[in-house]
Amino acid sequence: MLARRRTAYRAVLQPNATEQLSGEMLAHYARVVLADLAKVCRAKKPTHYRGDTHESAFREGKRAVWIHINSYLRMTDDQIAEMDEENAA
Repeated sequence: MLARRRTAYRAVLQPNATEQLSGEMLAHYARVVLADLAKVCRAKKPTHYRGDTHESAFREGKRAVWIHINSYLRMTDDQIAEMDEENAA
């Protein structure tokens, strides 16, 4: 299981470290990586930890990473162009 996950992360994040992959295989690895990140970042779980505000904040920080990644995955080309224009000004 861990070796499969490691292979997926390398394929998605270090494309030169793996052999040339088909689009279908790369898409499969991307799904594996996103599923793992969703779990690690507590995408579908509450972040509140009763009695420990620091742990709650830590969990919320992880969740913020997931939200950030997903926001880019769901953006349209027009939204990206608009953000580029705003950042250039």
